[in-house]
Formats: sequence, structure tokens, C-alpha cells
Amino acid sequence: MDQYWFTDNLIDDPTSSDSCGRFYGVPCTTDQAQRGSNYGATIDAIRQLENPVGSEPIWAFVEDGCPFTAPDDQCITPAQMNWAVWSSIIHGARGVVYFNHSFSGPSESDNNFEDPYFTTTGITPQAAATNSMIKSLAPVLNDDTALNYVTAGPAPTTFGGIETMAKYHDGQFTIFADTRESGSTTDIPATFHVADPAATSVTVVNENRTLPVVNGTFTDTFATGSTVHIYQVNG
Repeated sequence: MDQYWFTDNLIDDPTSSDSCGRFYGVPCTTDQAQRGSNYGATIDAIRQLENPVGSEPIWAFVEDGCPFTAPDDQCITPAQMNWAVWSSIIHGARGVVYFNHSFSGPSESDNNFEDPYFTTTGITPQAAATNSMIKSLAPVLNDDTALNYVTAGPAPTTFGGIETMAKYHDGQFTIFADTRESGSTTDIPATFHVADPAATSVTVVNENRTLPVVNGTFTDTFATGSTVHIYQVNG
């Protein structure tokens, strides 16, 4: 199911079959609809259609340009695209498909990643960086999910809080985290609790930072609602 939360102008229209309100069963504002965490929620929704649950791998669809043609439709930004991809993975997506066409916007294209416009706007470099990170972490992502290893606060709600996934690979736990907050929200504090008395610190992947773990707890800040952090647990 390809549901393009960031760029579909009908996503906040309660009369549309695409709408956020019909998806969640509660009215949504435009800001609530246009969040990367909704791509993860889409993965959850597809999983509930499996019989039996968990019997098939689920892949995410994420737009990388301007896929709609209505005057008020939008183009996705690099930060939004990265957020959508990682939220999907945090919710268990086993692969990602980019919708690589633009039917509107400043540069209509049937191959955005080959179009110079999407290089200059940062879309193609961001996709390369996101894909490189996923590839480097593929052994971790393809290994066991560590259920109940980590909890985060503020607790996730439909349109707020921190969501996480933990993996165990080669003797080490790795935590993937993003937010369900508005993309415009800044400096979001988060507290993580790990069920791991041996944990002493976490290394924040690709950020050149290490945070102490004290009594199973560490804290961090998400610079914006679209920020994603990956933590490797030490100890």
C-alpha cells in the first residue's frame, strides 16, 4: 500500500479515501498527517492484513519527489524522506521502494534520481546517504529483534512521543529511534530505559557522540521531529 503522507493534498481531507482521519479513525490536521511516523503506521496496518500475521515480508513505499498533480500538492524534502524510510524500518519493513517519478513540481521526471534538479535540492544525496546507512547496518537489521529490550519516553501516542526498535547482533544491542512529533518541533528531549544491567554507554551511530547509561537509563535530544538516532549499546 503506497500512502504518500507528505505529498498527497487529500491526506487531510476527511472525505477522501486517502485521508489521515479515515486511516486513524480520528480527525487529523495537516501537520499531523505530514509526519514520517505515519509511514511506520502504514507498515503496521499492512501487517494486520496478513494471515497469519508475520507470514510475509512487508516493504515500504516512500516518494522521493512530487508524485501528484493537484495545485496544492507538495514535494517531499530530504529530511522527510529519510524520516519516512527509517520509521518504516523501525516498524519492521523488510525493504524500501522509492516512488521515483514526479508528475508535477519544478522538474517533472520519470526518474528523479537521474534528474539534476533532485541532486541540487538534496533528494538524491540524501537517498544515497540513507541507503548507505541501511546497507552498513544490514547485518543488524536482518538479525533478531529484541522485544521489550528498550522503552522510551515520552511514550509514543498517535501523534507524539518517541518510537523505538531494538536489534541484537553479534553480541551487541542496537536501538533505532525516531519521533511521532511534528517535523517543525525542535529540541525534543527523550529518555531511554534498557533492560540491560551491563550497559555502560551508547554510541550514537554516525554522530561522533557517546552517552552514558546509568542504572539502565540514558537521555538524548532530537533536534527536530524528523530526526532519527541509532544507538549501539556498550558494556
